[in-house]
Formats: sequence, structure tokens, C-alpha cells
Amino acid sequence: MIVNSLKCLFVLTAVLAAGQDAGGPKQIPLWPQAAPGEKGDIGVEADTTKPNGDLVAGRRVIRLGNVSVPTLAVYQPDQAKKTGAAVVVFPGGGYTILAMDLEGTEVCEWLNSIGVTGVLVKYRVPARKGMPRYAAPLQDAQRALGLVRTHAAEWGIDPHRVGVLGFSAGAGVGSSDSIRVNAVAPGLIDTPMTAPMKAFDGMVEAELRKVAIRRMGNVDEVAAAVLFLASDASAYTTGSVLAVDGGYLAL
Repeated sequence: MIVNSLKCLFVLTAVLAAGQDAGGPKQIPLWPQAAPGEKGDIGVEADTTKPNGDLVAGRRVIRLGNVSVPTLAVYQPDQAKKTGAAVVVFPGGGYTILAMDLEGTEVCEWLNSIGVTGVLVKYRVPARKGMPRYAAPLQDAQRALGLVRTHAAEWGIDPHRVGVLGFSAGAGVGSSDSIRVNAVAPGLIDTPMTAPMKAFDGMVEAELRKVAIRRMGNVDEVAAAVLFLASDASAYTTGSVLAVDGGYLAL
């Protein structure tokens, strides 16, 4: 009995040290106590998707609301595939909810498939009264990047090969001028989600002025950008940001 207990303790300790627990990635609080400015008046964190809510690709989507305790979760690839690169993922949701699976867990799982560590950030939503809607998420983003670099050795990450991938509002957070990461930038991504932008004269041109390459890119280039981050060459390259479905991707 004692031997078995010691074996269980050893396994649990090893898993937690890797940033994951037996049930999946460990949720790590971004702040040691309450997040800055939190008053406890947001409500209970919950999935806001209704039973009859719209499906995406035939699947239900988690729309997480009332987030007041921000966390990060470290998705580790198989050791045999691990490249040392990491991408910090910020789901979208219009600063109101977080699309935690469609633009979070699924993305981290894909990153793992190419040997990249995925770090999923659950940042605070919705916007706090009397504050810009991006204020709390930006605080969480800065804190998350700091924690990733602080724990880089512990989590098997090269601190010079850390990227940021954001969707919609999450991309606005991840591409802030206050965040600096290694970057490559294909430009604005041409997907069905960009169609509404094309309906307004000058909107695409205005968005392209915000990114390094003044042209429309494609989805394949997003994958290529992440694969580049996973390569040895990325440690010697810096750049800017690119837009994904109206948001931005910084790598």
C-alpha cells in the first residue's frame, strides 16, 4: 500500500511539473490573488451557449461568459515531436464571451500535432464598467506572456520562440503594441469571415495599413507562419502582426 501510494505521488508530481494534470492541461491562475480592479460584481462564470444555439461545422461551441478569474492552460505536445516553440492563444468573442473550444482548445490541439506547445489564455470578459473594453484582457495578456517566459525552462519552451495567436477580439489583445513577440506577417487573411469587411469601401485598405505586408493573405499562410515559428530559423527573425478574420495574429 505504501509503495503504491508513493508511486501515485511520484506520477502526480511529475504531471503537475509539466503543466498538465491527469484530466488534461492544468488551469494556472494568472494572478496570485484577485485580478487587478476586480470587484466581484461580474456574475458566475458559465457557458452561455443555449441548447438551440447555432452549430459550427455541425458541433456545439462553448461561449464562455462572466470570466473574472483569468487562467492559462499549457497544452504540451508529445515529447518526440516537441520543437521548443510555443504559441499563446487568445480566443475571440467580441470582448463579451470567449469561444474556448473553436478558437482555443482545438487550436492548441492542432499546435501540439506539429510539435508546438499551446498556451490557452482565458482572459477576463465582458468589458468592465468605466474601463475600455480591452483594458482587463490586455492586463491578462501581458501577465500571460510574462508567466510563459518565466516558466519557459520548466515547461520545455525556448523563450525566444514564443508567438501569439489571437482570433477576432482575442487577436486585438494579442497584437497590442504593449506585447512584443517574434513575428512573421502574411497580412489580412481572405476567408468567408472577411466578407463583411469587403462590403464597406476602404475598410480592407485601412486594415492592411495596420500590418506589415499590404496584401490579402490566405489561411494556408497562417499555418505556414506557425510552422516557421516551430523551425530553428524563427529564433533569428522578428516582425509585426497579421490579421485573421478581422483580428490579428502575432508570431
